[in-house]
Amino acid sequence: MIWYSNHLVLNVIFVVVPNYQSKMKTYLTSFVILFAVLACSSDNSPSPETELKSSCDYDSRKTVSTLINQLGTIRLTLSGNETWVDIFVDGDSNTRYCACNLPNSYSEVGFRIQFNADVKEIYANEKWRCQPIKLTTLTAISTKSK
Repeated sequence: MIWYSNHLVLNVIFVVVPNYQSKMKTYLTSFVILFAVLACSSDNSPSPETELKSSCDYDSRKTVSTLINQLGTIRLTLSGNETWVDIFVDGDSNTRYCACNLPNSYSEVGFRIQFNADVKEIYANEKWRCQPIKLTTLTAISTKSK
């Protein structure tokens, strides 16, 4: 009996409200399309900046220059039991930068970054395999090499 009364109500709505079925189809189709668009949309905003350690082993060294808005790629070098993590700036494959405050989560080959850094001095009696830097900002761009 309940089914019959509900069925009767729906039949009355279909008869009394003109184009009820086509309006419902339109609303349902619009809802499905809106849901699909929202589900498939991607956030193309830049990645948030990574929080960096404020202190670093190079803090006692003088800053000799500054790198601003540099794009670079992380590369790893194996040497015996050690793995060195270097940053190579786009367009300069000869200069290795070694950052004292690069987070471990960035230690992947081909990781692409944008950064600002203080270039630290190398004392006259030292020979380094890389140019020491202290990162001041760091943003992940992608995990793929350019």
